[in-house]
Amino acid sequence: MLFAAHAQAASITTSALPFAPASYTSMAVDPVTGKVYQTTTYSGSSILAYANTNRYDSRASNGSVAVANFGPYLAAYDGSLYLRTGGTSSTVISKVSATTGAIQKSVGVTGGMSSETFNWGGWSAVNPMSDGSKLYVVGGVAANNQWSIATFDYALNQTKTVSFDLLNSTAGYAFAVNGYVFFGDSYNSAHISRRVDAATGAVQVVDFTLAGLQQTPYITGISYDSLHDSLYVANNGGVLSKATGIAAQLGVQRSAVPEPASMALFGLGLAALAMTRRRQGAASK
Repeated sequence: MLFAAHAQAASITTSALPFAPASYTSMAVDPVTGKVYQTTTYSGSSILAYANTNRYDSRASNGSVAVANFGPYLAAYDGSLYLRTGGTSSTVISKVSATTGAIQKSVGVTGGMSSETFNWGGWSAVNPMSDGSKLYVVGGVAANNQWSIATFDYALNQTKTVSFDLLNSTAGYAFAVNGYVFFGDSYNSAHISRRVDAATGAVQVVDFTLAGLQQTPYITGISYDSLHDSLYVANNGGVLSKATGIAAQLGVQRSAVPEPASMALFGLGLAALAMTRRRQGAASK
């Protein structure tokens, strides 16, 4: 099903940050810890870490994480990274410690997903991305416009898969905001023309342009920062751009970031302590 979501074109202003990223850069902001992680190559062995977005925007790294053979897209949540692992034709997604780089869990994406996704002159395989509330993995056969989005929780349990046809529209990159995945027209285009509901697979026509974006020779990474409602876009020419207040400009609500497991356990501990004290008080009367 395809229908128009926005009748009028909208321009989203981007600004170049004052440093040149490495080739094939992608990045992710952890909405729980506020830390930022950046890949430095298409399929490398090291991911740069930053304490917060201020340090990232000024290129002041706080170290790196060693991770073997990861893909160009990544996501982060509550101290873990989510990446494609196992090579450029792999459909395996791994949850990795953002501190040690150790793989905590790996799963093969089910639902007939292919590794031929965004065409940069070579396929980008499956691509994990996050909107701060869920993890989404985009994959498909780009040459046939056949696509899938698999939804995961942050424990890496696959909860949903939808398939769809972009209907005569190609795609060069994608990012997720509040349950929707937005697709850019091609790897060297600043235009976004499709929005897909990750829950239903419904494809909607949109008309957004990332104004001021330097997209040549091609866009290698794009990521939504749900903590600050920003969009980061990197190209292979050494330019990293940023747009702020992005959710409202895209016509969606900001994602609600779920409570991390650590905070949930802390809350349970406080509740148990309060119950124990009440029982002790009752027993002493």
